[in-house]
Amino acid sequence: MKKIAAINGSPKPSGSATSKFIELLSGLTQSEIATYQALKGLSQEDIEQILESDCLVIAFPMYVDALPAPLIKALESIELAEAKTTGSRPIVYAISNCGFFEASQNSTVLEMVENFAIAAGLPWGYGLGIGCGAVAASQLAPKGPAAYVYKAIKSMAAAISLNATQRENVFESARIPRVAYKIIGNLSFRLDARKSGAQKSINDKPHISQ
Repeated sequence: MKKIAAINGSPKPSGSATSKFIELLSGLTQSEIATYQALKGLSQEDIEQILESDCLVIAFPMYVDALPAPLIKALESIELAEAKTTGSRPIVYAISNCGFFEASQNSTVLEMVENFAIAAGLPWGYGLGIGCGAVAASQLAPKGPAAYVYKAIKSMAAAISLNATQRENVFESARIPRVAYKIIGNLSFRLDARKSGAQKSINDKPHISQ
């Protein structure tokens, strides 16, 4: 059985879409994935365990076309540590999800993770970019709106078992009409605003001169 490590780059302490993608990958690889939360930081022991793994899965939500700050810090610490080590190196795979309808919006951040792997001297597997992230995470199943996302994660599980490297990045979204996704998204934003007490200012335009 392969030793798989994952870094959850979500700034959410729990209940994130990222955690659901990692959980599915764990089930499909039939391996218990040692998951480290970037939000909590990585200890020296954590980094050593990660670098001793057969593969490293870096999973995260795209934030403003970039990686979340806690994840950047975690990757920097791994890069510095890897420069001092020798021996086998884990193959790096990445799973990025975004709120955009188009999964291709994840292309730049996947290149960022690939650049990290190159800089750290780690072999690069490939990345999976997921559009409509929250919807896809809530509907993960072999059939249904997120069936293609499910299949893409299943393919990554197979690639991990084969130690596959240098594959083309894959992009998949939940298959729902764009107009329906927009309606769902706007409703979700307004419900979140109500929960946080910000519903009165949701339509404010602070940068428009009076």
